[in-house]
Amino acid sequence: MNKKLSVKALVIGLGFSMAPIVASAADASNAPAVEHAVKAPLAEKSLLLDVERAGERLIAVGGYGNIVLSDDEGSTWRQAQSVPARVTLTAVDFVDEKRGWAVGHDAVILKTIDGGENWTRQYFAPEEERPLLEVQFRENGRIGYALGAYSFRLVSNDGGKSWVSKDLADNAETDLGMPIEYHLHQVTKASNGVWYMSAEAGMAYRSLDKGETWDRIPPPYDGSFFGALPLLGESVLMFGLQGSIYRTDDGGDDWTEIANASTATLNSGLIMDDGTVVLVGNDGAVLVSKTGGQSFQAKSLNDRKSVADAIEISGGKLLLVGEMGARTITLGQLKGDI
Repeated sequence: MNKKLSVKALVIGLGFSMAPIVASAADASNAPAVEHAVKAPLAEKSLLLDVERAGERLIAVGGYGNIVLSDDEGSTWRQAQSVPARVTLTAVDFVDEKRGWAVGHDAVILKTIDGGENWTRQYFAPEEERPLLEVQFRENGRIGYALGAYSFRLVSNDGGKSWVSKDLADNAETDLGMPIEYHLHQVTKASNGVWYMSAEAGMAYRSLDKGETWDRIPPPYDGSFFGALPLLGESVLMFGLQGSIYRTDDGGDDWTEIANASTATLNSGLIMDDGTVVLVGNDGAVLVSKTGGQSFQAKSLNDRKSVADAIEISGGKLLLVGEMGARTITLGQLKGDI
């Protein structure tokens, strides 16, 4: 099957194809994750894969260790002052306006204590050859989870000072009951305290203890999921390859497919302040629901640039990040049904 992968999955493939070149051309002291991110004009227009709010500040991460900050709702951006990584950063999570973590290729984990201005490296394992794709912290930043390619999972109980691998139960499968060659893509926290994890090949998981243990909740679908979006109560959407959307209204026990007109891979989603549900994805796909996620209109950006993540900003606008960098739009600017 000719699958269209998520933006992050495509970056994984690019990263691995480049790894042998890097290893042969440079010694360990010059490895990308040891170097610092390069200062560049228009850094906010380069590849960005995740965006997070830290207080009033927006922080986005992406290619070549790029971390950009905005204090005016995305109108202007500047690069972080110090980032000890030049590999692709894939995800970022903040527990308050000052403390946050970013993860990426070479299994790098970075921490900031000043709202993203400066970062220190807490973990780095290029020998694993397994990029990290997600990071989540709880307990006021004490307990953290990082996960990614080939079922790689790390756990910290001391604010990221030390990390322990939690991925393998035997040589064939992980302790999540999935083959080790599968990727773990995203963890989402619901308001009722339940966590959901999306993964490859129809794998989906639910945690009732904030990530300590996981139970499989497989929807009737064998394609990859790249994200989950908790709705009201026990309702959750999971989405991924070729516009696939599945909905549960009982916390993950029973699932229903939500038909829509898009065939684009879906990467992330959000609920806007007015209740509008938005999913974003490859080829500029922006799916909009005014029915609480019961049905969707398939719209798109005019230039069809792939979108990795989105967040609502002031004035009911959306800030998108992806292959075009950071961009602010209104829903009214989108092209009609596709």
